[in-house]
Amino acid sequence: MNIKASSGLIGEYSLAVVAPFDFRQSLEFLENFPPTKGEQEVSENSFIKALSIAGKAYGFRVTSTGEDVLRPSLSIEVFGEGDESAAKEVVKRVEEFLCTTDDLRDFYSLAKTDPPFDEVVVRRWGMHHVRFLTYPEACCWSILGARQPVPVGRRMKRDLTQRYGRSVTIDGVEHWA
Repeated sequence: MNIKASSGLIGEYSLAVVAPFDFRQSLEFLENFPPTKGEQEVSENSFIKALSIAGKAYGFRVTSTGEDVLRPSLSIEVFGEGDESAAKEVVKRVEEFLCTTDDLRDFYSLAKTDPPFDEVVVRRWGMHHVRFLTYPEACCWSILGARQPVPVGRRMKRDLTQRYGRSVTIDGVEHWA
């Protein structure tokens, strides 16, 4: 039972972001994280992904509108069938997904006390952790990923999503939630 949604633009918003924030590192992670590889469309300064909320599919495009990690600026376009309250829920979930509001100052201060770890922090300065987009996705992956090799688990996850999930089309491309 897969459900396809229309791809109308619901709205454009700004994401709350706490500096430092290096969106390029988030994009690199999204492009290479084995459990979700290929589930989003990643470009040089943006990505497109989908999620399901209350039985409806929503797509979103997050774009960097500023390159300065000390003054980061991200915009989000929300697509699907819904109103502004649905779009604001998508925005909230994407902020949580990208951890845009995490304040890293205490973490960076502690890292300075551990020189080997501080070297890693310097290399990844401005990186905010990217999470699984939803709790059900994290639970599903923890089961699939524990039982077989990553490529097999990823294929099973894709098959489950396409069998029971929802999709939204953005710019002519279908994205599965």
